[in-house]
Amino acid sequence: MALAMAEAFDKVLDAVRPTVIVTFPMDRYVSDVLERVGAARGIPFYELTASAVPNMSMLLYRGRLITRAAEPDPALVDQIVHDIADP
Repeated sequence: MALAMAEAFDKVLDAVRPTVIVTFPMDRYVSDVLERVGAARGIPFYELTASAVPNMSMLLYRGRLITRAAEPDPALVDQIVHDIADP
């Protein structure tokens, strides 16, 4: 079953030729096969999901949060803490 899915993804990636893959983290089996097929082609893979912070989302790689190297604006952090703590 995994090989059949990998072959199907190969055909889709041949036709679409994406520069990046963005999915929703719903089914680990399907996204795991897609990530591996994409990685073999050098295509970055990300999962997009809802955040606990209102009006924001999170990018994940294989279920792990992708973070930025830059420090966030302290005023933005204060505002988000206020939004969460004082609904």
